[in-house]
Amino acid sequence: DQPWVVDDGRPPRHQFKGYRLDKDRRPTLLYRFDNVDVHDFFLPVVQGENGEVLLRRELTFRAAEDRDRLLFRIGQAEKIDDAKEGWYSLGPDLKVRLVTSQKPERVDWQDIQRLQVPLTMGAGQPERLILEYQCK
Repeated sequence: DQPWVVDDGRPPRHQFKGYRLDKDRRPTLLYRFDNVDVHDFFLPVVQGENGEVLLRRELTFRAAEDRDRLLFRIGQAEKIDDAKEGWYSLGPDLKVRLVTSQKPERVDWQDIQRLQVPLTMGAGQPERLILEYQCK
């Protein structure tokens, strides 16, 4: 019965719409933010000769009407550093990179930094983000 708590003093605009399972029973989370439907899927990926495991996150956004500069927050930390090969360090134990072609922005906010990507969508046209997460 409690509203979803949202930062920045904004009113809650999120709505959970359930989930869908793929053939391997991995869920795609379905939710809505304002008029934007979001499909959010996670997949472990083994890469490299040492068998390093990453978490790949695939998001698809679709708006009922044109949306200009919707911001997707990738992460936040006291300090976000560039790492090699497109990775960003969000503190000592987490790295993230954007696999798709969008360009992330690093923004100072209060006493932290945020890594975010702006999205522009035409009505009914999907926008896709693929992120990879690596923990130490």
